[in-house]
Amino acid sequence: MTSPEPENPSTSTSTGSIQERLATLVQVLRSTDHLEPAAQTALADLVEELGVLLNPTETASQTSHLAETTLHLAHALHQQHEPTLIDTAVKRLEEAVVRAEAHAPVATGAARKLIDILANSGI
Repeated sequence: MTSPEPENPSTSTSTGSIQERLATLVQVLRSTDHLEPAAQTALADLVEELGVLLNPTETASQTSHLAETTLHLAHALHQQHEPTLIDTAVKRLEEAVVRAEAHAPVATGAARKLIDILANSGI
């Protein structure tokens, strides 16, 4: 059984589109087999939580950027990119967290958990 491929993260940035892409990504993360099971579950849960936290009527641009950056990182993980590309994606997510923190503290908390899980998994 093949897993659904996430859309290219550089497409539309509307909140609805981001939420749909995050939902697709959750399915992909749950079916991937190259991550440790605990990390796989935690990543999928956090991406799912981030999708729920995005409020389509009040999303600030920083929150949308945070979701978009999370999509880039998850796509890099799923595609098993080179470690340097994954490191770059993690750094961009960290920067997005800092920018979004004042506008979306709960969503940034979820993103920080994601970063911690990746660090604990050696990524």
